[in-house]
Amino acid sequence: VCFSPNGAKVLTASSDWTCRLWRADTGALLQVLEGHTDEIFSCAFNYDGDTIITGSKDNTCRIWRAISGDGGEDDADI
Repeated sequence: VCFSPNGAKVLTASSDWTCRLWRADTGALLQVLEGHTDEIFSCAFNYDGDTIITGSKDNTCRIWRAISGDGGEDDADI
């Protein structure tokens, strides 16, 4: 679990191979980030909250745009 730098969003990593982005004030689901092929064990925002990085048991990290959910490219093997 990770809060965005401004505290407005919450990011959760999951064993269902997804990462979910939520509004912190209402709990509303904003996005489901899909692309990993195994459990996600790590998630973080960058310093301004525009970018998300996830790490998975599939031995990859993926980078996402927090606003649009675009991305999910394999950025690095772990």
